[in-house]
Amino acid sequence: MRAALSQNCNLWDSGEFYGPSPEINSLTLLKKYFDRYPEDAEKVVLNIKGALRPGIIPDGSPDFVRQSVERCISLLGGKGKIDMFECARRDPNTPLDVTLSTLDDLVKEGKIGGVALSEVSANTIREAVTITKIVAVEVEISLFCTDPLTDGIAEACAEFDIPIIAYSPIGRGMLSGQITSFDDIPEKDMRRILPRFQPPNFENNMKLVKKLETLAAKKKCSSAQLALAWVVSLSRKQGMPEIIPIPGASTVSMPSKTEMQTKSTSGLAWPDLELDSRFNNIYLLIRASSPEKLSFGQTLSTAAAILFLHFLTSAIYFVYFHPLAKYPGPKITAISRLPLVWSTIKGETWQFIGKMHKKYGPIVRIAPDELATISPGAWEDIYTAKTLAPKDPFSQTLPMNGAESLSTAAGETHHRIRKTFINAFSDRALKEQSPIIENYSNQLITRLRREIGKNPKAIIDITKFYGYATLDVIADLTFGKPFYGLEATTNIPESWASSSARSLTR
Repeated sequence: MRAALSQNCNLWDSGEFYGPSPEINSLTLLKKYFDRYPEDAEKVVLNIKGALRPGIIPDGSPDFVRQSVERCISLLGGKGKIDMFECARRDPNTPLDVTLSTLDDLVKEGKIGGVALSEVSANTIREAVTITKIVAVEVEISLFCTDPLTDGIAEACAEFDIPIIAYSPIGRGMLSGQITSFDDIPEKDMRRILPRFQPPNFENNMKLVKKLETLAAKKKCSSAQLALAWVVSLSRKQGMPEIIPIPGASTVSMPSKTEMQTKSTSGLAWPDLELDSRFNNIYLLIRASSPEKLSFGQTLSTAAAILFLHFLTSAIYFVYFHPLAKYPGPKITAISRLPLVWSTIKGETWQFIGKMHKKYGPIVRIAPDELATISPGAWEDIYTAKTLAPKDPFSQTLPMNGAESLSTAAGETHHRIRKTFINAFSDRALKEQSPIIENYSNQLITRLRREIGKNPKAIIDITKFYGYATLDVIADLTFGKPFYGLEATTNIPESWASSSARSLTR
């Protein structure tokens, strides 16, 4: 106890019923300690449990609660002060407001410093804060017991700014590595009746402990230190209250492994666990991965800085190191697709690309990962290569039925479809189809002459009628019947013809 206090471990948890008999328990041990070291009484924050009858039966009646507090004061012999008192369990037979009002009266009388709760639910916490000030809630939190983090207890404590006193943070000793078999537990130790230590649970849990020990070895610390570091890392984490682990120890060598530092909270000195140099490194590492909640302004500034850094590094890469960096074009199109997208939105894609070709040549970079070419040799470079470049999944979309086409397929599927169509483009096939093509060529010339005859001074949009001819040829070759675009413009949407003509002429 002296060694622990010398390292600022000053929150001591005790109980009226901790010990072999009413005359020999943790309170009488405290009295003996303070008799020897009276100067330490003011350095220690005492949290005392009581109001429990033999057989672990809670009694929250006013008379018994008063008797319990008076008895604890008596056992301390006037040495030390009860800074916090908590009923060990909630009494189901006594209304909570009756029990807590009694404790509130004892606070006003100066017999206890504050009211704490022990082993209660989130609903009890919310009810209790409407009755009196709650200074702490004591529950078990460890790698073996994480229920309070998910059942609303931690959430309620965070909401009302109530610290959690986390008892058994080393899993009642199991996470320390000191217990390797069921026989290591003393005969009269209550842990022998706990399910966690009962075979076969014990053996299964020890497998988990072994994994913890392996991880601790990598971090160059003990498994107990790592288990405590995990509990410490939860404190004040987003959505969490302050969590104060209270590991127990029975020898001087054990407390020396965990140094403590104090800080002021609500006028009391609470321990904020800090470990030796090796443990402290682990503590910092865990906290670094779980930062405190940032304000909206900080979040916005951080996000903006990250986005700017991402844009800057991407821009440098696309302009100087990207595989297409050697091709001509303005820097803005090398960095972003926005110019191309904007031209598409305005319906001026071809004008945009045309200006680029006029300025930079037959091959131009129109986007970070896209080139445009009007070089006749490009077709040969692209389509006669032994290994075709992969299709851009965003440049072509599948039809609604999901069937691949010559323009969307890749690999073996593309070769299969191409082989199917190749006969249609052979010299023989083209000669056989030449009468059809000649027929629509004549129709195109006739249509142009008719349009000129209507108004000799008018400007004729030849691409529109070229589109009509193209669609008529495609329809006739495919279905044996044209769209009749050259005969009557109302038979086909003008936009189809114009877009078809532009794409083909480009």
